[in-house]
Amino acid sequence: MKDSLFAGYRTGGLAEREHSHFFTPIYSSPVGHCFRFGTIPIFAGTTIMSRAPLPPFTWKAATEKVRAIEDSWNTREPALVALGYTIDGFWRSRIGGLSGRAAIEAFLTRKWAKQLEYRHINELWAFTDNRIAARFAYEYHDVNGNCYRAYGNENWEIDPDGLIRRRIACINGHPIAEPDRMFLWPLGRRPDDHPDLSDFDF
Repeated sequence: MKDSLFAGYRTGGLAEREHSHFFTPIYSSPVGHCFRFGTIPIFAGTTIMSRAPLPPFTWKAATEKVRAIEDSWNTREPALVALGYTIDGFWRSRIGGLSGRAAIEAFLTRKWAKQLEYRHINELWAFTDNRIAARFAYEYHDVNGNCYRAYGNENWEIDPDGLIRRRIACINGHPIAEPDRMFLWPLGRRPDDHPDLSDFDF
C-alpha cells in the first residue's frame, strides 16, 4: 500500500526512503493522491501536481503560501522543495540563473551539503493575483563550524496549480558569531509560537 501511495513522489525524483513520517495521505483519485506535508497540501500523480493555496491570492492565502514555502525549505529535502516549482521553472538568484525542476533539485542538493543546520524564515511583503513578494532570512554553519546569516527578497510568479514558475531572488550574506545566532528551533518546521521575521532587529 505504501509503495503505491508514494509512487508519484518516486517518479518525481525523491530518493527511495521512508516517507511515512513526512507525508500524510488525505485522499486518492484515479489520477493520483493528495497528501499533506505538515501544513502543505500536495497533489501528486503521474502527470498532475498542485500546491495550495492557489491564485488569485488574498492576503490570508498569500500569507499561507509564504509560510508553506518556508516550511518546505526547512525540510532541507531538495526533491521535496523542487516539487513546488514547475517542470520548466526559472530561477534568478544572486548573479546566477537556472531553469527546470531537475536543475533546482541539483542546486539545492549542493547548497544543503554545504549549509548545515539551515533554518529559514519567510515573511509576506506584497502580492497581486498570481505574484508574491516576500522577504526572508536564514542561518547555517559550514563544515568548519563557521556561522552565517543571509537576508534577501524573493519575487514569485505562480501558475494556476500553485507551482512557482518564476523566482527572482536578491540575497546578501555575512558571517556571524555562534552566540549571535537567533534561529535555534529544532531542525525542521519553525514552531507556530516562534517569533516571525519582523520580531528580529534586522
